[in-house]
Amino acid sequence: MFLIYVILFILLAGFVNFLIQKFRKDKKYNRKFYNFEDNNSIVAIILITIFSFIGINMFLNEPTFKNQEEQLQYGNKTTQPWLESQVYRSLVQIDPNNLDLHFKFIEKHFDENQQMGPSVKDYNQERAFLFSYYSNWSKSNNSEIADKGHLMIAIYYYFRGDFTLCQVHLDEVKNDKLKYLNTYRGRLNYYNNMPNEAFQCFAKEIRRFGDVKGAYYHLSRIYDYEKRYNELAAFAYDDYVKEFIPFDFKQRAYITHYDFYNYTKTLFRQVFKNTNLIGFIGALFILIIWVFYLKRVNVYQKGNWKNILFTLLLSSAFVLPVWLLYDTYQYLFEFELNGNIINDFLYCVFGIGVIEELVKIIPFLILLRFTKVINEPIDYIMYASLSALGFAFIENFRYFDDGSINIIHSRALTASVAHMVFSSVIAYGLILAKFKYKKNRTLFFVGFFFIAAFMHGFYDFWLLNETVSDYFIFTFFCLLTAILIYSSFINNALNHSLTSSDNIKLNTSLLSADLAASLIAVFLFEYICLSLIYGPTIGNREFISSTLSGGYLILFLSVRLSNIDIIPDEWSKIDFFVGLLPAQIIYGDKKPNYNSLIGKKFEFKAYRAKGLLFNILPITGEVIKREKISGFTGWFLVKLDQPLRINKAVTSHVLIRAKDKMALIKNKENTIISFVAIPKMELLENSNKNLSDFSFLDWAVAN
Repeated sequence: MFLIYVILFILLAGFVNFLIQKFRKDKKYNRKFYNFEDNNSIVAIILITIFSFIGINMFLNEPTFKNQEEQLQYGNKTTQPWLESQVYRSLVQIDPNNLDLHFKFIEKHFDENQQMGPSVKDYNQERAFLFSYYSNWSKSNNSEIADKGHLMIAIYYYFRGDFTLCQVHLDEVKNDKLKYLNTYRGRLNYYNNMPNEAFQCFAKEIRRFGDVKGAYYHLSRIYDYEKRYNELAAFAYDDYVKEFIPFDFKQRAYITHYDFYNYTKTLFRQVFKNTNLIGFIGALFILIIWVFYLKRVNVYQKGNWKNILFTLLLSSAFVLPVWLLYDTYQYLFEFELNGNIINDFLYCVFGIGVIEELVKIIPFLILLRFTKVINEPIDYIMYASLSALGFAFIENFRYFDDGSINIIHSRALTASVAHMVFSSVIAYGLILAKFKYKKNRTLFFVGFFFIAAFMHGFYDFWLLNETVSDYFIFTFFCLLTAILIYSSFINNALNHSLTSSDNIKLNTSLLSADLAASLIAVFLFEYICLSLIYGPTIGNREFISSTLSGGYLILFLSVRLSNIDIIPDEWSKIDFFVGLLPAQIIYGDKKPNYNSLIGKKFEFKAYRAKGLLFNILPITGEVIKREKISGFTGWFLVKLDQPLRINKAVTSHVLIRAKDKMALIKNKENTIISFVAIPKMELLENSNKNLSDFSFLDWAVAN
């Protein structure tokens, strides 16, 4: 908790410092203190987060349980087996003759499927108790108690992976009828390369109605390992036995028998068995954030809600073929992850990348072929991204069960974005084919489809292959590069969707702040849900952890995906790698929102007393157009409110730009500008305008 409060203090100190600097500027320029301009949303969500944190820690208590049964149900539902093992620890002492309780105690202690685990100290103390408790039993003079002690300590060693000591204690058990004994004898016999003895042990356990579930489960794993699929299929079609075998074994049996009814029924039962309202809301929240982002960047046309919803529903429905194709690869063609680097890389590209990119792009292609929804380049990016988001929504909903609430922020920042990027690669290929090169669209589609599949596979490979998983940082850098590429796609698509006569104003500063605020809201939603379900201690721990890991991505996403400068008919270079440090993200190559100045009125004053402009300024004028001069796109054509006489010539238009090329002329703030005369207006019609064609008069001050 001390670390949590230190980090909270640092965040508060940073926020207070921001407010102090802001209030100083307010006083200087006589602005209202509560007006944060484009940053209103992000300030509001930070304040809400701070008050939520304080409120949760002051008024919310840790979970309490009326009885042990309630704690068991809660631990199972929230994937906290350590809560269950606590109950079983007390139950085995109350009812020491119940072997099921002893087994559950050991099983839950070693259960690694837990999102919110106990402290290391508590975990080690429980393990020490386990060892001591059953070791003492095994040394009892009472043969019945000693047998149970040897059996349980053998299972303890089995879970720890010490098969030698497990065998030693199993051999000490005299009562051959004890439940679980033959299951674990069978497991060790198979491990020791004695399959016939193993099968006999499993059969004996089943015949005696002992650990039937465990015996069938391990039998099915052996059949699968030995590719004895006929025996496995017999289990899958036995109404009693099929409940004891893994889901994927049943799916193998059904798909190899082309039994799509049972395949689909089992699939949906497995996929949605742990889904819940919080998971649905979390997945929907992520979807809404990115849909609104896409609508805002598409300034050409915002997109009809009917078309957007249709695309999302259609792409959501196309998730089922993905699962079918995965299982076809795995069970019919036996192409799956096996730990081999080459195999796993090829599987990630062709078994994951190709399948998912194909299924995701189909709804987009349907819209492109059979409707008139997709016209301009930005529509290609928007609807390809929407098609990816529908897919990601179902995928997220599947992942967000009660025990996985703490990954909501991660899916919002990574997987959903990656899906949009990969689908947009294909769409951008079609944009190039139609609007730039005017070449065969089929060739471009195929080429960019495999680029997208390769990117997807490369992204997944560093996460899925056990040999290289320690280098998952490559996936992270792949994501950062993908975000830069996606921003470039959007920028170029907008450049060729809009003309100089269109409304090309896009408040990128507001877009950035609102996107950051929305993503912070995801963290807040996750924190509140975690605190309500697991209590403030775990809520605080996960919130700090997610903030430290995800804070950088919020900054990167909100800045880079708003780093848009619309220049009609310009094909800008695709960004693959730019500054990645926080200061570089904010101040480095961030594009000023030049288009926000179009249509604005400014007053121009002389900058120095002895300059050429001293006797002819001040004057006012309106920015009517951006101009690209000598490769720089931050020049503005200004129509003056009254003609200006310069060296016996009269002009009604001038060119200006900020002295600091990255600066913008702001309201009530003086900005030094270059003030340039236009000898002939015809010069502005040249496609390659050079600064030497115009006449620099002097520096001026604009506001």
